[in-house]
Amino acid sequence: IDPAPTALPAVELGNPFVISGEQLDGVFSVDGRRGSAESNVPLITLQRIDNGQISFLPLDPDEGWSSASWGTLGARDLVEGPALMTVFSNGIPSVSLMVNVEPDPNVWDYVAVTGGVQITAYLGGSTNLVVPNEIDGLTVLEIGRGCFEGNTRIHEIQLPEGLRGISSAAFRRCIGLREIVLPNSVTDVSANAFEGCWRLKRAVIGNGVTSISTSMFADCSALEEVRIGAGVTQIGSSAFLNCESLTAIEIPQGVQEISSTAFIGCGSLVAFSVSPANLWFQSLDGMLYNKAGTILLRYPPGRTEDHFDIPEGVVELGESSFA
Repeated sequence: IDPAPTALPAVELGNPFVISGEQLDGVFSVDGRRGSAESNVPLITLQRIDNGQISFLPLDPDEGWSSASWGTLGARDLVEGPALMTVFSNGIPSVSLMVNVEPDPNVWDYVAVTGGVQITAYLGGSTNLVVPNEIDGLTVLEIGRGCFEGNTRIHEIQLPEGLRGISSAAFRRCIGLREIVLPNSVTDVSANAFEGCWRLKRAVIGNGVTSISTSMFADCSALEEVRIGAGVTQIGSSAFLNCESLTAIEIPQGVQEISSTAFIGCGSLVAFSVSPANLWFQSLDGMLYNKAGTILLRYPPGRTEDHFDIPEGVVELGESSFA
């Protein structure tokens, strides 16, 4: 006898729910006799309609199961959208029912910090994610170390104004991410924060950030546009390592220090532009010099001239200036 689950309008990612119906306990019929395969725990799946992705729903031990209901801890490894729910009892599949899988804005792990919380993990499957200003009434102040690392589903993410810090490797290898905008409230972004986000095309660094940290955008090979905030004073080592699609970079007036390895491997970079108000650097014909023009700090690696005449007045070549 086929199991017969009752249709559900929607389920939320990461949240427990109960499926009701009939014959969910593996009732069978042989030669007109009915029996029950009570040891055969039902298997319930959600399968995305568009790409066939399957999520197996784990049993909630507190809710348990019976012939009329099944309690599950919920789906945590599925992208939101339309899916087919199927119940397998004693190896017999039910009729598949349409169900809409919806994102849950509260699928966060976090720890308390002074004045608010630090998000330590995202448990949902949203592709367009809005990080909340508050969780359980507490202000979201920080994104923890490796919080989103390796998440391949997120294409867009909106960070809240009020966020202060992003820890190391927080978004490392989020290969679906296309754009990141850091609100002006963010003051600290640790090393490798966006390393290996190789589909990232645009990055806007808010005015609160003071340092573009070590390898912050390393290996973001699709990165085409970077807007550096007015508060940045330092560009760290390997900050834009192997950003092969970056063609130009504008250095604002507050930058005082640029690592010699910050732009290694930027094979399309043809010009540096420096704010005239900057007291430490200048650009001439797209080259990066110290303010006095006596040190050639960086020749854009994407330039293809057959030869380059070093200007009069230059007395020193900076470390890795032609690397």
